[in-house]
Amino acid sequence: MPQNNTVSRKRFLKICGTATASTVLASSWSGLFLGCDDAASEYIILKNGSAYIEGKYLPCDILIRSGMVAEIDTTLTMIDRYSSLISEKSPEIIDCTGLYIAPGWVDMHCHIGGMGLDPFYLGPKMGVTALVDAGTYGPGTFSSFLKSYWKKSEIPMFCFLNVRKDGIKLTNMFTFNNPGVEDVEGAAGLTAKYPDIIRGLKVRIDRSNTSRTYPTFLSETTARLGAELGLPVMYHLGESQATSGRPNISDFLANTKEGDIITHFLRNTTNSALNPSWEIRPEVAAAKSEGVRFDVGHGKESFMFDTAAAALDRGFTDFTISSDLHCLSYSDKALTFCNVISKFLALGLSIEDITEKASVAPRTMLGLEPAIALNKKIDLTVFSVREEPSSYYDAGWNKMAFDKRIYPEYTIVNGACVRAGAQDRLRF
Repeated sequence: MPQNNTVSRKRFLKICGTATASTVLASSWSGLFLGCDDAASEYIILKNGSAYIEGKYLPCDILIRSGMVAEIDTTLTMIDRYSSLISEKSPEIIDCTGLYIAPGWVDMHCHIGGMGLDPFYLGPKMGVTALVDAGTYGPGTFSSFLKSYWKKSEIPMFCFLNVRKDGIKLTNMFTFNNPGVEDVEGAAGLTAKYPDIIRGLKVRIDRSNTSRTYPTFLSETTARLGAELGLPVMYHLGESQATSGRPNISDFLANTKEGDIITHFLRNTTNSALNPSWEIRPEVAAAKSEGVRFDVGHGKESFMFDTAAAALDRGFTDFTISSDLHCLSYSDKALTFCNVISKFLALGLSIEDITEKASVAPRTMLGLEPAIALNKKIDLTVFSVREEPSSYYDAGWNKMAFDKRIYPEYTIVNGACVRAGAQDRLRF
């Protein structure tokens, strides 16, 4: 089994520890992030880069003023024309030669705190400008998300609330989702109180915690509440019970509505968007046509190269790329957000395709500005594509060798330039 990209046991325990332990660990990394000072600058000039504008990357200089795109110069002469601004205002000038400038990356499915990670391992230092916690918190634990993470966050941070009272914990992954674990009234109350934070509901059902007597109980309960509240539901597509084969993707799709999300859809074909013959399931095609969305949710056990390749070969290209990073998937397989998106580069997607799936589509879904355009306030991710021998692994430890890897270099968030990618450069 490959071990070259894993973290040490000591460091792993720190990463999975309390917020206090994570903060201490984060401070030990601070000296590795060189370049921008992370303080907001009134003016930032991104020179000689290629920006994602109207569906393709164009060579240009970009002037950012107070977080807003003030000018896009395709003649690449901005530095010459703004000599007086440079001498008077001392803008942050970032040389983006050979780099790509994208609408800020969004991780549509990660886990923040608890059984997840400190945002230090998920956010701007990793090139990511917005985060969606996917069900870590339920009505009984949501307050800790607010206090420990959301209130301290410098980037947009959203939540898909779990209807299970205590959300997702390493311990309750192995306790059954029987009637009584849910708090429908509490979930409804919180979604009404925090509509700008809680953007949907999340249900996790796997063979390890599926109710033996009522396998679809929690998914049906969550679906009913989502329909009543007009909120999307994100369904965790995991392994079915060995004895009953439930719950399965057909069970979930029977309850979905427009805007709902099936995550982990590229896992093995016993329960994925493809049937065992490697064809798109008819019920999946029908759901897509009715507006159901699909999300990668890589994680530790939920992504296979052969499933992904077969789906892409069959034209299944409309999905979002997310990491499902938590304390287990951070230690192997998923590793980092840009490691996940690099796997799709290895699978043959273009930089433009990846940008649509990791930036534009999730930003649109969350109501964040999706386009780099004049007079638009937007966070940005500046990244490189390096020519280097790389080895990628899926959930079954199947290896894919490829000669390129994506690295985050800078994030522009709230008018501040953050040096990104130190962890990726150290790990890979």
